[in-house]
Amino acid sequence: MKYIALRDVYFDTPARALSGRGDALRVRVADDEPLLTLKGSSREVDPGVLEREEIEEPWSAAALDRLRALLTARGIALRMAPAAGEPVAALRAMGLEALQERATHRRLKNALGEGGAVLAELAIDAVTYRLDAGTVRHHEVEIEAKAPEG
Repeated sequence: MKYIALRDVYFDTPARALSGRGDALRVRVADDEPLLTLKGSSREVDPGVLEREEIEEPWSAAALDRLRALLTARGIALRMAPAAGEPVAALRAMGLEALQERATHRRLKNALGEGGAVLAELAIDAVTYRLDAGTVRHHEVEIEAKAPEG
């Protein structure tokens, strides 16, 4: 089993244009490497099974440009950021607000099929949300398909 410590900061526009669509934008720091992630709205593919688009890239000026283009295509216009710089500051400079910060301690385990092929990844999370009202702890289990056929 593999262990990972994550720090996430979620962002939205002042008018909540992203969350209003069911989208989520975050900066994640894992192993001191920042990642930029845009998640689309969830859709039910089977009873009780949700699927959502997720685009995640290492933090860079190019990733920030791609994010602006994706959001513009969704009708969400952002200001230009001077350069990628520090992730939280760059996203704030684009007109976004930090909505939530959380720390996650994740345990990962692969689900293997015949011949040892990785079919899915099991993530067991212990999450701490830091909110104005105080700290909230949450536990979650997520299964992410890893096989080419889903």
